[in-house]
Amino acid sequence: LERRAISKDDSLSYVQYEMNLLELIKQRRKRTGYRFKKEEIEVASVRRINKLLTRATNKWKEDVQMWLTHIDFCKQWKCRQQLGRTFTTMLAIHAAPPALWILAAKWEMEDNKASERARRLLLRAIRFNPESTKLYQEYFRMELMHAERLRNVQQVLQLAKIETTKEDFPDNVLSGEIAQRVYQNASKTISGVKFHITLLSIAKSFDFTKELQKEIWETLKSRYPDDHHTWDEVARHQLRAQDDTAASAGMSAAEPDCDAEGSGTTAWTGAVARCVAVYEEAVAALPTEAMWSCFINFCLRRMSKSSNANLLAKQWNAQTLALFDRAHQASLLSEKLYKRWAQVLLGEHQEEEAGKVTRLMCERYPLSCDAWLCHLRLHVGESSADASRLFQEAAERISDKKLLPVVILWLKWSNANQPEAETEALYQKLALSSARKVSISVKKRFLNWAYKHGGYKKAHSVFQSFQECRPHSKEFFQRMIAIEKEQAAGGNMEKLREFYERALREFGATEPDLWLAYVLEERRHPKGRPEACGKIHWRAVRTLAAEHVDLFISRFALMQAGHL
Repeated sequence: LERRAISKDDSLSYVQYEMNLLELIKQRRKRTGYRFKKEEIEVASVRRINKLLTRATNKWKEDVQMWLTHIDFCKQWKCRQQLGRTFTTMLAIHAAPPALWILAAKWEMEDNKASERARRLLLRAIRFNPESTKLYQEYFRMELMHAERLRNVQQVLQLAKIETTKEDFPDNVLSGEIAQRVYQNASKTISGVKFHITLLSIAKSFDFTKELQKEIWETLKSRYPDDHHTWDEVARHQLRAQDDTAASAGMSAAEPDCDAEGSGTTAWTGAVARCVAVYEEAVAALPTEAMWSCFINFCLRRMSKSSNANLLAKQWNAQTLALFDRAHQASLLSEKLYKRWAQVLLGEHQEEEAGKVTRLMCERYPLSCDAWLCHLRLHVGESSADASRLFQEAAERISDKKLLPVVILWLKWSNANQPEAETEALYQKLALSSARKVSISVKKRFLNWAYKHGGYKKAHSVFQSFQECRPHSKEFFQRMIAIEKEQAAGGNMEKLREFYERALREFGATEPDLWLAYVLEERRHPKGRPEACGKIHWRAVRTLAAEHVDLFISRFALMQAGHL
């Protein structure tokens, strides 16, 4: 730290040392119960760390993490004045990130109990970031929190029969009028239905915002009548309104579906019916995939909340299945919901119907790998001819880049259901695929399969067949080397050299680990030639790309020293 040019790492290391020392002192005081000389020890140490961090933030002003470290330390040790100065300086330099302004305002509001300063901070932040949705949301929430706090204070003072003045408790703040103005200004600057819905959800957390909520609803309906989020929010509002009524009456949230079976209460059924009616109106007015998804997801949620044994669950099940079919007929069912449709049918033990649904999904999304996988998994237990035909069809439809999961399932199915000869023919065919990922993966799997079913000779034959057939993976050669080493006496050293040389021709420029493994083999194998290690090192240094040479040399040195 006394150098002319101080490095950031040195500065942070010393600060961390001082922090650790301070923490140890704190723990020792707690253990021993010694409470004296805090001014000379902790206070002096905190002051010293603050000076170090101030010096660091002045030197490396652009490092936001450095500022946050200083802020965290000040919070931990309750350095209020220093924290206020740090926030002020940091925001003067880093005025762009909204998260920093929110952090400062939150501290002022929650820890420093300074609502006015928090509001002023967020107003300044909005001037610097006029299109930040997050800043408007936090400012809106903060105004409502400030109003709620004043209302609570006023209520306590009134109960204590202490007079209050309008200057201390302005009506426009208590009623939420300031928050309403914030919303009006924000809605002029920021568009998007999700922003309005977020502000609406914030307003619903406060019980004095009925007028504000009404205004947000009006804006949503007038500005975004053709957005599925608007319709979804309007529909779900029917249930929330009923939930609010139940809460005020002291009813539990679980009562609606229980009473809906016919035990007497029809209000809940009416709320659900109104919600469904809104969704029906929505899919008629806005027939889009997203709108149908909102409707179906709502029904799925209601179905999952119902007991499987009761009549209500069966009604929701029938309603949901009917909606799936209607959306499919309109060609507006998403791939995700096709899968969910099949899952619902499988839960009802309707395997045949689920298979038909997955077939419809493949026809609707013929290029989707996930759709075909879902369909194939339902049919892998069928006769070999039918399943093989489905796999062939999927391989023809799906693009090469996305084909690998289907190929892996195909090979697993063939291993379990077909004779070895047919499985081998399938491996041979897929290993020569034009899809790079498929070819690489299948070759390695073919080698493992051959070793498992035909032993060393079969595996060696497969390796010989494909060693010149690109593309390759490093693992293909490494697996053959591992198979050779599993043989008696650690394998044939001449063959091991052949395998290493073939692998290095393919990957010698980019894989220093292959060279190191080759050197180790020569040193450790009973028939290896340790004197050849120097030549291999010389070849490696000249073959490897420049960015890999240093790594190879350092690891080779570690190996020579016996540490690798």
